[in-house]
Amino acid sequence: MSFPRIKLTEVLKYLENEEPVDKPFLFVNPSEDLFTFFKYKGNKVDILKDKIKLDLYPEQKDKIRENLLNNLEAGMALGGWAVFNTETSASFDIIDFLKSINFDDPEMFKPSKIHDKKYCLSKGLLRKENDVDFFGNKGYFEIKNKFKLCFLSAMKIEEIDAYLKSNKDIDFNVIIVD
Repeated sequence: MSFPRIKLTEVLKYLENEEPVDKPFLFVNPSEDLFTFFKYKGNKVDILKDKIKLDLYPEQKDKIRENLLNNLEAGMALGGWAVFNTETSASFDIIDFLKSINFDDPEMFKPSKIHDKKYCLSKGLLRKENDVDFFGNKGYFEIKNKFKLCFLSAMKIEEIDAYLKSNKDIDFNVIIVD
């Protein structure tokens, strides 16, 4: 398959505009330069490391889930980016990991779903106790239009097809970042 290739300096163009289709972005950046960007400019969740931690310490399940939710909710509230980082793994099954921490709907990655407050509340992506605005008014949490949930990987370009097969239930908008 052929995927668009962009320079690192062009990433903001994608993050600050609406997705052209109802698919989450998967940024593939073998050089890992984009990791540094998201470390300081976004809410990066290292889900591969979380999976390893969960395998070694199953009692950490609630803490791992809470960290993921904190990052999602912060991105939603501030209009930032929640970035699920799978590092260099081309075989990491995102859905399988999320099921292990009680998220089971691959639709959650679609921009139309992640911006729908009722959907997020029903799927536990927004916790009911956090459904408050900045003034503390219950029921008035607002998911900002600029919020994005996207994915980041440092896999090799030739491994993209394997990654897509491992995550066949997620329809990605793949962007290669040089």
